[in-house]
Amino acid sequence: MSTEAVASSMAKSLLSAPYHLRSLMLPTSGVVGTGMVTYTPSSKNAANNKGYVLVSNAAGTKTTTNKTFEGVFTYPCQDVTGTVTALYNETPNPVRGSGRNLRTDPIGQPVYINMPSADKVKVSNVKFRDVQRNIDVPTQLLDSDNDPYKGTNYALPTNEAFILPLTDALKSCESGSNKGGNCGLYGNSKYKVSFDILVDDKTLEQQSFTFTTGKVNY
Repeated sequence: MSTEAVASSMAKSLLSAPYHLRSLMLPTSGVVGTGMVTYTPSSKNAANNKGYVLVSNAAGTKTTTNKTFEGVFTYPCQDVTGTVTALYNETPNPVRGSGRNLRTDPIGQPVYINMPSADKVKVSNVKFRDVQRNIDVPTQLLDSDNDPYKGTNYALPTNEAFILPLTDALKSCESGSNKGGNCGLYGNSKYKVSFDILVDDKTLEQQSFTFTTGKVNY
C-alpha cells in the first residue's frame, strides 16, 4: 500500500475508536498537524516490509480557545462516507467490564455525540438502521451514567455520549477464514442513525443523519 493509503486507513481507524475519536473532535481545536513516519522493521527486508507511525496533534488558538459550539454535533455526521466497519482494539477499552473481546467480537463504527453548550445531555430512543438491508442494529449507549472509567482521567463529561453498534448477529466478513462472521457493520453500506437528546433536563431535541461505511476492515 502507498503511504497515502496507509495514512488514510490509520486516520479512519482513530475515528472508529471512541476515546481517540473524542480527542480529535474537541470544539476548541483550531489547528491540526499530522505526520506519517515510514520505517523498516528490525531484521526485515526493506523491499518487502514497511512499518508506519501516524502522529496527529490538535490545539486551540487565541481565536478558538473560548469559543463554544452551539447545538449538537456528531461523528459520523450527515453524508460522511468511507468509515471503517469495525473496531478491534482500543486503549482504554470502551467495552471494559462487558465481557466482550473486541479482537474476536468487534463492534461497528461508533457514533460520538457532543453538545458543548450544555452542561448535561441524556440520549434515548436510539435507532441504528441498515438502510440497504432494512434491518436494525442493536446498540449500547456509553455515557456518564454507565461510564466504565467514571472517576478517572478517561471519564466522559455529562454532555457527551457514544452509540456503540453491537454487530454480533451480522455476517459482515467477506473473505478469509472468518467469512460470514462478525466484521462489524457491512461494507459500503448506508446507515441511518436517529436519537432523542434531553438537554439540561429541560429541552428534548431529535437528531437524525445517514453515513456510509467503506470496505470491510479486518
